[in-house]
Amino acid sequence: MERFEFNLSNRKVRLWLFAVIPILIVSIVLYWVLPREYAFVPAIIQGGTVLVYVLTILRT
Repeated sequence: MERFEFNLSNRKVRLWLFAVIPILIVSIVLYWVLPREYAFVPAIIQGGTVLVYVLTILRT
């Protein structure tokens, strides 16, 4: 099994640090800020983020 390098030269690590984690933090904040009837907005954001991440990983 190949060893995973946790540094900024790794494409997957950069994607997590600069795209996935900030978007997940924003969506968590939106859960607190938005009224209950708009709770689907952060869920869509999180789902889209995971989808983009999975598609990016499958491409490499």
